Amino acid sequence: MQTISQRFWAIQEMQLAIIQHLDGQTCRHMAITSRANYQRFLAHGWQELVGIGNLFAILHDTLSVTPTGTNCPTVEIPPRYELNKTRILRFLAHAALVKTIDVHSNPDRFVHWQGLKHLHGLPVTANRTVVMPAVTHFRINVGKKHKRVEVAPFIHLVANLGLQEIWVSPNISQLYPRSSYEDVTEALDVLSWCSGGRVSLRRLAIYPDEQLSRDRKIGYMLDPLFTVTADLRSLTTSIALFCHYLIHHLSVVPLERLEVQGHPLDHYKRDTSEFAEVELGEGAFSNLRHLLLQQVPIDFACDLLRVRSLANNVVVLHMETYERVYELAQQRFLDTLQLLAQCTMLSELTFAVTIRNRYEIYTTYRIMAASLQPLIQQGLEVLRLSHVEIEDSEGFQQFHYPDPVISYWANLRVLTITRQDLTANDMQYFAQLPNLVELGGNVALALTTPPNKPATNVFAKELTLSSQYRFFRHFDPNTDSCFIAAIVSFLDTMTPNGMVMKIDRLFIIGYVYDERDAVWLREILEGLKESGKKTPTALEWVSAL
Repeated sequence: MQTISQRFWAIQEMQLAIIQHLDGQTCRHMAITSRANYQRFLAHGWQELVGIGNLFAILHDTLSVTPTGTNCPTVEIPPRYELNKTRILRFLAHAALVKTIDVHSNPDRFVHWQGLKHLHGLPVTANRTVVMPAVTHFRINVGKKHKRVEVAPFIHLVANLGLQEIWVSPNISQLYPRSSYEDVTEALDVLSWCSGGRVSLRRLAIYPDEQLSRDRKIGYMLDPLFTVTADLRSLTTSIALFCHYLIHHLSVVPLERLEVQGHPLDHYKRDTSEFAEVELGEGAFSNLRHLLLQQVPIDFACDLLRVRSLANNVVVLHMETYERVYELAQQRFLDTLQLLAQCTMLSELTFAVTIRNRYEIYTTYRIMAASLQPLIQQGLEVLRLSHVEIEDSEGFQQFHYPDPVISYWANLRVLTITRQDLTANDMQYFAQLPNLVELGGNVALALTTPPNKPATNVFAKELTLSSQYRFFRHFDPNTDSCFIAAIVSFLDTMTPNGMVMKIDRLFIIGYVYDERDAVWLREILEGLKESGKKTPTALEWVSAL
């Protein structure tokens, strides 16, 4: 039998009254005092929710479902006439406290909620217009295997004047979650209608489907988008949304970060040459510092970079194209490098090409060192290039200078040219660079050639060394063990302050070249472990594409 005190504290309205007068930190301290208090003061007094099940459980007993981790159930929210008015008011009182909410769109691990539309009419019971009127940050986390997500049903629940963020969190795979044209349009319309256009998002991540969005439909999405993004700071979206109208709008908002996501499996093509003709006013894109172009066609990326003033102030540029290497002509690649060199404020540059199948793995762009000079002369802090091999016989040494401290490399923290063989001379030179903490290149037999002079320089800081470890020959323990010993000994000597070994490669099961190189790599891993270096626990294998 409960005591009077226990019955008193069990009153939901009493708990709500306390929560409304306490800050989040105090609620957190109270929540850890007992199991009962954890339920009463859940997530900073219901201000921060990860998952929405605890909130729905207040509304109806059938919604009190615990996910099992596999084969999670689909739960239907009852219609309004099946709900108790007292529980509706209690649900709305708790919902009014929520400020940050993270939900999961992954039926393999979390409950799949259906019938969210049944909640849309509940606020009238409490004389308000939205279920969660205090939410400022709303995020949907999408499971890796799930390519689609519906945003609009949730936006109906959280649309309010104070909403600052709508974020569809990308899954870990390369296939970003897409939403239908109808879903995206409805979500944006709800935001625009609910406040008379006074919502002003600061962060937005949403991905309209490429196949459903065309010029006419894009216009229907852009009108409400422009209304609610006058103060936008960060935008992550799919390539389908991009047109010259959007570029013009983004040029006049205080945008700091822009990310455009393509799709490697979609052959979505559109003439983007009109981008360069967009008339922009003075100060356009003056706040833009981060530009990320992920798995987009090379033509789209280059046309976007040609937009006047768009990249003038960009500091971090990540550009990954999904054209096959053999489809991208050598001259086109060189033209792209020259275009990137015109971004004079760059501090970090990543230029990569998405590999579609195993037959492209060994294809590289063989370029002269002079082609990279315009980029090098910018004094970058981070430079990452994939599928590039320097054709000059001396490779990295083309960039060696008598005094590395005052050279173009002096500011480098990260240098990665994945397909370029590293030599002992390279390692000695790079060890003199005062800020270098991460180096990427191909560790192979070239590293066993003795340096021109005895080693006098070592890395003064812990070095992260990334490599694809391509050896181009089978390992013979009778003749090649000496090469393994030489590589391990040299790396150990050059990194007295520690080394973190990274394998920049997925090994394909049944692929003869990968199984060949894996034998070499296991021997190197064993030697580096014995010398105390930080190494991966195992190689990462995947099935053939």
